[in-house]
Amino acid sequence: MSNDPAGRPFSSFHDPLASPADVADEPNPFPRASAEKPIEVWYDDWHARLARNLASRSDGRWEPLTHIEGSSDI
Repeated sequence: MSNDPAGRPFSSFHDPLASPADVADEPNPFPRASAEKPIEVWYDDWHARLARNLASRSDGRWEPLTHIEGSSDI
């Protein structure tokens, strides 16, 4: 088995021997606010999403409760 992360698809787990720089280079699995999109907004149905997430098994990704939007010019 190779420890080369370039030869494997992205997963939510990284090599336990990976350096902090290798871990920092991995893509972020969740949306993150940035200068271009600074606003985190709750989905209107977040309560139903949370209930579905808690009712299901924890062997996969949960439905997101929020999403990232661009700035609003009010």
